[in-house]
Amino acid sequence: MLETLEQNKKINLMDLTRRQMREFFAELGEKPFRADQLVKWIYHFGEDNFDNMTNI
Repeated sequence: MLETLEQNKKINLMDLTRRQMREFFAELGEKPFRADQLVKWIYHFGEDNFDNMTNI
């Protein structure tokens, strides 16, 4: 997954499944549960501004 990031410079998190997001965060050295938090912010709260995602 990180190889894709390096090639494209940016990755659209909205294009990833929850499983892919968990793998992506793990490869970045983050805890995989961060993906679950992100999904909740985007799909449950409708938030798209990372500055407003207070627990990430």
